[in-house]
Amino acid sequence: MAARNRRVDYMGIEFKDDAQRTQFEKLSKLTITATRYANETCLRTLGLFDSVDWMFNQIGWGHFLTLRHPTYERITLEFLSSLTYTYAQRVRHGFEGTSFRLFGQDYLLSHNEIGNLLQFQTSLQSVDGVPSQGPWTTEYG
Repeated sequence: MAARNRRVDYMGIEFKDDAQRTQFEKLSKLTITATRYANETCLRTLGLFDSVDWMFNQIGWGHFLTLRHPTYERITLEFLSSLTYTYAQRVRHGFEGTSFRLFGQDYLLSHNEIGNLLQFQTSLQSVDGVPSQGPWTTEYG
């Protein structure tokens, strides 16, 4: 994102608080460009395209390598300006996960909800061959 000079257009967004408005103002000074999930030219230059293409096709995501969707500035800025991520080391009690705002609606997603939404395995017991006890369990719970 490259910096640009312009008057802030709030695009009719209802901000939750002044912190979100301030973050929106900072983000709105940047240029948002359309992107794709992967840069085919870069992957080919690095000799990785065939491997990445194979991997994505194995999990049914092959179409992500060639997506050319437009970027929606309003919802991108609203989402990014409101995005917060809280994990156990930052909070003693309360919500752990992600919160954000879209179209004036607040959303809260726990770690497990995000994992389920993205179809990730969300517990050690769901992975075959991974012991439920080990050095990672003492450090990360």
